[in-house]
Amino acid sequence: MPLTVAEGALLGAGMLFAGGATMAYKAKQTRLFKTLYFLSWPTLGSAILWTLMPTEKQMEQELKASGFTQQQLDASRAATAAQLQQLKAAAEEGKRRQH
Repeated sequence: MPLTVAEGALLGAGMLFAGGATMAYKAKQTRLFKTLYFLSWPTLGSAILWTLMPTEKQMEQELKASGFTQQQLDASRAATAAQLQQLKAAAEEGKRRQH
């Protein structure tokens, strides 16, 4: 799976931040370490997920190849959306009960 420019840039920046954090830690530069460590998580983590996760189109092709129809995909998406709505409603209810 080839990298796009955005994925490569994000991966490079994340690796730079992680490497810098390691060097700052060894040099006992705590403020610099904390900053670089903080920046490495969203950049490197996002880049890894972008790189390893298949695109929506690839996932659809895999599902179609395994025998799923478009109606089944749409039903699955609707069920997932309904579950998310239920979770959001439960979270809101929990917030209201706390106050």
